[in-house]
Amino acid sequence: MSWQPYPGGPGQPQTGGPARPHHPPQGYSQGPPPPHQPQPGPPRQPQQGPPGQPQQPPRPQDDPDRTVRRRAPGAASAANGPLHPNHPHTPTPFRAETLQRLAEEGRAAQAGFPAQAQAGQLPSYAPNPTQRPVLRWVLIGSIVTVFALIAVLWALYFLIGFGVPVTAIALIGALIPLFIVIPTFLWLDSYASEPVRYLAFAFFWGALVSTLVSLIFNTVGGVLVIGATGATDEGTASALTAVLVAPPVEETFKGVLLLLFLVFRRHTFDGITDGMVYAGLVAAGFAFTENIMYLGMSTTEAGPAGFIITVIMRCIASPFAHPMFTCLTGIGVGIAALSSNIGVRIFAPFAGWVCAVLAHAGWNALATMVPNAGYQILAHLVILLPIFLAWLGMIVWARQREGKLVAEHLGPYVEYGWLDRSELQMLSSLSARRAARRWAKQNRGPMGLRSMRAFQDTAVDLSCIRRRMYHGSAPVDAQLKEGRMLEALGRERAVFAGHQW
Repeated sequence: MSWQPYPGGPGQPQTGGPARPHHPPQGYSQGPPPPHQPQPGPPRQPQQGPPGQPQQPPRPQDDPDRTVRRRAPGAASAANGPLHPNHPHTPTPFRAETLQRLAEEGRAAQAGFPAQAQAGQLPSYAPNPTQRPVLRWVLIGSIVTVFALIAVLWALYFLIGFGVPVTAIALIGALIPLFIVIPTFLWLDSYASEPVRYLAFAFFWGALVSTLVSLIFNTVGGVLVIGATGATDEGTASALTAVLVAPPVEETFKGVLLLLFLVFRRHTFDGITDGMVYAGLVAAGFAFTENIMYLGMSTTEAGPAGFIITVIMRCIASPFAHPMFTCLTGIGVGIAALSSNIGVRIFAPFAGWVCAVLAHAGWNALATMVPNAGYQILAHLVILLPIFLAWLGMIVWARQREGKLVAEHLGPYVEYGWLDRSELQMLSSLSARRAARRWAKQNRGPMGLRSMRAFQDTAVDLSCIRRRMYHGSAPVDAQLKEGRMLEALGRERAVFAGHQW
């Protein structure tokens, strides 16, 4: 099937191709509405009230365009099959010749689309007049100020406790695992990249806020545990604190940020992968500050030998320890973000937190209660190495799953004519996306590259909101956002295809 233009603008049947079907794709019956299909029609009349009383405007719940229907029981899911009969399970590689052919054939300029919107045939996407950028900047400034003050407190703590040379050496050693951990989670986040400001916020939350609060609560909890158990020697007291106090305290204050995102920025969570990415960056920040502390202590107590041993054990041999624990909480929060069931939304994060605490406690138990270094190495090889390999396998699986979800939830837009099948194949493959960006840059220059990148990002965001509609967890304005994204796709396509909007 050739990639046909949309001469009538988005929302109109294709010429030279099949007309848009007027039934929902298979698996979406009585589920989320079909992809956005604006229809011209008479304006809605206000509701008539009793005689002598003022007329009432239509209520949002009476507006069918704002109703997000939930998926019916038994509807098709990703595990049960494609969303419509022609949906490909395995996308074929995207060929740059498709775009070249499109450029040669030409896509009709969609200049009539804004006029259609003004005529009432499409929803209006006027900016929200109630936005308050001043309050937003005040909030951002407050957060930056708080983080800066906490950073100063940590700097004073390290400088007073260890001195400038030891602190500098410990800081360099603590940077080593960041070059391993952060690229791993950015790689996991390749399909639907999260906003950089949220990723940075997650890292600094772990490095500054959760570490400071955990230090206070660990100290208080250790005193309480020692008083309750009657432990007198320092080794026993330290082991009990590491196993009984540190895991619940640290996993709680690392997981608090995930809950804050779930409540106040739920649109940033599109499933398990996003939960793992945010959790991994929080844990990376936490481990960074904690490693400075342990490296400074070992260097002060045992000199260069202590520093080298600690770097090997904490920064090289186990850089993913904290991320592995907190990712369990992130998985629970990711499950809750897509669920419309209140029980799942409460239980899933709690279950993930419990698993994170148990895994953290088991790790600390091996580190503090195994008698000597030889047994610790054996325990790492027999117990912890298989767990780590399984976790890496889960990371790879989660990334591959994102590509399949993009293809599945963008599939209906192919049937309705909003996307070409070659576009779907391109969007669901990272290598094909890179090839398309190279083609856009070579043939359309910097503007074409920007347009292709925007086209890809918008399409992935569209698949995410479609996923929420499928699971019944989409916001009430999901269809409005869907229409806005479809408008943007048409605009960006016209640019990289060689036309002006």
